[in-house]
Amino acid sequence: MSKQPTWEVRESVPPDFLQLDTPDFILRLLYCRGFRSQDAISGVLSQSLKDLRSPHLMEGVPKALDRLIQAFNNKEKILIYGDYDMDGTSGTALCLKALKQMGFENLDYFQPDRFKDGYGLHASLMERFKEQSVDLILTVDLGITAVEACDRATELGMDVIITDHHLPQEVLPRALTIVNPNQEECTSDMGHLCGAGVIFYVCLALKAEMQKQGLLDEKINTKSWLDCFVIGTLTDMVPLLHENRILVKHGLLSLAQTESVGLQTLMKRLGLWKTKLSGSDVAIRMAPKLNALSRMGSDIRAIELFLCEKQSQADLLVDQVLEINEQRRRLQKAAETQALEQIDQYKNESFVLARGDDIHPGVLGLVATRLVQNTGKPSFVVSKNEDALLGSGRAPEDWGGNLVDVLNHCSESLSKFGGHAKAAGFELEPSDLESFEECLKTYDFSSDSEEQVICRYYDCEVELKELNQEFMAWLDSLRPFGQSFETPLFLFKNLKLTEVKSLKGGHFRLKLEQGGLNINGLLFSPEPRLDFIGDIELPVEVEVLAEPQWNFFAGRRSLQLLISDLRTRWDQ
Repeated sequence: MSKQPTWEVRESVPPDFLQLDTPDFILRLLYCRGFRSQDAISGVLSQSLKDLRSPHLMEGVPKALDRLIQAFNNKEKILIYGDYDMDGTSGTALCLKALKQMGFENLDYFQPDRFKDGYGLHASLMERFKEQSVDLILTVDLGITAVEACDRATELGMDVIITDHHLPQEVLPRALTIVNPNQEECTSDMGHLCGAGVIFYVCLALKAEMQKQGLLDEKINTKSWLDCFVIGTLTDMVPLLHENRILVKHGLLSLAQTESVGLQTLMKRLGLWKTKLSGSDVAIRMAPKLNALSRMGSDIRAIELFLCEKQSQADLLVDQVLEINEQRRRLQKAAETQALEQIDQYKNESFVLARGDDIHPGVLGLVATRLVQNTGKPSFVVSKNEDALLGSGRAPEDWGGNLVDVLNHCSESLSKFGGHAKAAGFELEPSDLESFEECLKTYDFSSDSEEQVICRYYDCEVELKELNQEFMAWLDSLRPFGQSFETPLFLFKNLKLTEVKSLKGGHFRLKLEQGGLNINGLLFSPEPRLDFIGDIELPVEVEVLAEPQWNFFAGRRSLQLLISDLRTRWDQ
């Protein structure tokens, strides 16, 4: 069982900072997130679309526009090649929607299979695309390392436009052009965009250029693309800053009234349709269901739901989505139990490496995330996939390192690897697993060798009596919350826990009381150390770290607490 985390307030706020004409708790939240001037605070609270920067700041955009307009005029066949994850899926759907609205007709799309093909733009598929008369390949959320594939496409007479946001390697592919704000040549300072964000900006620039050239027959509402943008952005662990904050704010409104029959149907089944959507509604309640399809190797793809136009088909797809997600949940829970049992083997290391031949490859990243939550250390999980081992790595947000650098350090033991600073994937031969582990031991993770103490940071202490409509209106004005703009956590002390109800999926609903006021609390997927909640003797005094939020049910609105952590008096 993991240790009880310590709880600490995020940062001390200077008294003179709290003298602005804004509630103190809002100023505390913004100060701790780096917004420390009146202009910066006003910018967060306004979040206007007028503040968006030009797409033309990104390297490669002008050349991409010229080639796409050439393809439009010549009615060339364009293949949109997108990654299989939710970022790539959302970006591919966005691109298809946008190009169709702009009048492109000769379009097709392709996504590699997570297990059969693996990640990336594959040279082995280029002949197939040539046989299908493809003239131009437009990638979404991948391609920045696809040197061989771009060379083969060029040999076969096909052009490639790469749109991606992943970190480049030393040698860039010889594509027609590359739009990636994280490439060294790009000075746009827009590296926070995900893959769906990059293709959104390309489509935004394309729409403006085609309008300028008189190539558009009707007016296009680019806000209609934001339902896809918001799903990709909230699921891909990119910072919710700058353009991302503004577009997610408006994207949640767009998703709430999406014209996609498939997304509508899924939201109705999840009780999200015609509600005020939050970032957690998308990232926690909605997107994981869709992502389960590729994780579990399903024959249906999430993009089918994005593009579905018939209600009967949407109903069948959503049934399958929810069924496959339930299968994913069961396998994930079993794999987490197996992985957590291996933590003690690494109590003197700065990392964790868990192994299990029967761990489904589709839940590796989810299990690695749970290990990070329980240990506070960079964590790696590997499982057998046919003759090779697949692996996934995750790292704590407050860790200053880069997982891609870690894997590069161990590259002699790996067949392939790639990803982000805090989330990466890799593959290796079974015979190289021991050398991989030894290599990890030689990497400087810059942390103490003793078991780390996990710290949970909260913004400030409040009481239930402070939670009123004005408090919630101010809190809602800061949304959306997410990566690098953390969801506020408040400390609630001296609460009396009077009732515990077990919910499907291993979750709990708690009834809490303070000073004669009652409120419901939801505790989703509690860590193993909190398993005692189901058998606790009531009533008992507790403290919680929680996010206050509105609960909409049967046309009524009520306040509830989304609980991040809980402790009783004897836990402190």
